[in-house]
Amino acid sequence: MSDGPQSDLYAFLRRAWAQKRWLTLALFVPFAIFALIVWNAVEKLSDSAGRSLGVTVEAFIASAFRGSAPTTAYVPRSGDSPWLDVAMKEIGQKETPGPDNNARVMEYIRAVRSTDGVQDDDVDWASAFVEWSLNQTGINGPKSMEPRNWLNWGRIIEMPERGCIVVFSFGDIGHVGFFVSDDGASYVVLGGNQSDQVQISRFHKARALGFRMPP
Repeated sequence: MSDGPQSDLYAFLRRAWAQKRWLTLALFVPFAIFALIVWNAVEKLSDSAGRSLGVTVEAFIASAFRGSAPTTAYVPRSGDSPWLDVAMKEIGQKETPGPDNNARVMEYIRAVRSTDGVQDDDVDWASAFVEWSLNQTGINGPKSMEPRNWLNWGRIIEMPERGCIVVFSFGDIGHVGFFVSDDGASYVVLGGNQSDQVQISRFHKARALGFRMPP
């Protein structure tokens, strides 16, 4: 999942499906299709405009959102957030298509709830992944599958720090992951259930609800 309208729409729809919010899907899908058509048209225009102007429309929009503030480049530092080091080693773990399950993903889920009633790994396991990663370093989270419950846990920080837990909102759907760096208009986040796997993705800053560090 990368920064942009496509990533936001995909994340919203994926979480609505995982949480069985059928009414939300029924109302939102027509809008999502229309928005993607419009954005694809803009991208095609940017390709032709870029040949003569030397800049794409997409790049122009991104720079406008970033403003004049410089982007901070974060250099990974091992040891200051041991739970992030654990999470980094899980990059690439993904859901198994069909009725089979990825045993590692099921292990993440078991950090929060019993998997006896889980028929497959196609559930919203973002919060479970954060919980599991912290547990490996002796820290317990809220033990919840609901991303927003992390806002009631830990130590509140006003500005994101490497390795902190960041909670996002996509309407009535939430998401949670580990902050890695600041990319101007977006936060670079390592999390689970990002395009059905553990990976690093970008999310718009406007979607962030809050930041937490272990107590």
